[in-house]
Amino acid sequence: MAQPLSQSMAQCAGLHVWMSERVSAPERQQKLAQMATIWRGEALRQAQAEGQGKPAEFVAGHLFAMLETWRGKSDFAVLNEEFRDWVNYCGSLGRSRGISFE
Repeated sequence: MAQPLSQSMAQCAGLHVWMSERVSAPERQQKLAQMATIWRGEALRQAQAEGQGKPAEFVAGHLFAMLETWRGKSDFAVLNEEFRDWVNYCGSLGRSRGISFE
């Protein structure tokens, strides 16, 4: 069984938080943090639509689990296939859901 869409969205939020922590350019940090916030909001709306019992806790739990997973990886994690797969997945999911990051 596939995981709930809200979980995937929360994971995309967590990934964007992690990316915002890894870049040094302030404008890029700000953009990635903004994207994480948008993902979190979309995940919360989706969790509510799915009928998750405690949507805010559900989203926060998956966001922070993803963030901690990536914090546990090396500085070179951005070079691996798993990272590229997640970035591509989040981009595709955002486009398919009509999520605007502007």
